[in-house]
Amino acid sequence: MSQLHDASPTPAVLEELFRAKATQVEIASSTPAARIASETARLKPEGSEPRLEKGWIGASEWKHRWRECENNHSRLEVLKKMDEQLGVKVVDRKKVRNTLEWKLALASDKRASAIVAKEAGVSPSRVRQLRMDLVAGRLWKKR
Repeated sequence: MSQLHDASPTPAVLEELFRAKATQVEIASSTPAARIASETARLKPEGSEPRLEKGWIGASEWKHRWRECENNHSRLEVLKKMDEQLGVKVVDRKKVRNTLEWKLALASDKRASAIVAKEAGVSPSRVRQLRMDLVAGRLWKKR
């Protein structure tokens, strides 16, 4: 089992990240939902009801969930769920061309180079080069 699942104290960086997200939740929960694109939104002095009244999880509930976490895996799950509630889009870096994660995904794919290359939109020789770089340890240095 990974170290993420081992019981551990909260690292300072995760604590700071949680505080920032909790602040975002507090601000967003007290702000009325705006219909920016609507023509009628400019004509009405009031917005719609605050998000808390729509089943929005408030900051106090997130703080309770955070205190209940015993390991970093559960802490990261809380942060992920907060992002989902806030509507933060998480980019899968394995799909962003030329990132280290993308290169590692291509280099470690067990399928034939031609198949991996076709899906990734690169040449089979590029996939083979990435595989050689991974084996030789050069992939980590090419940043």
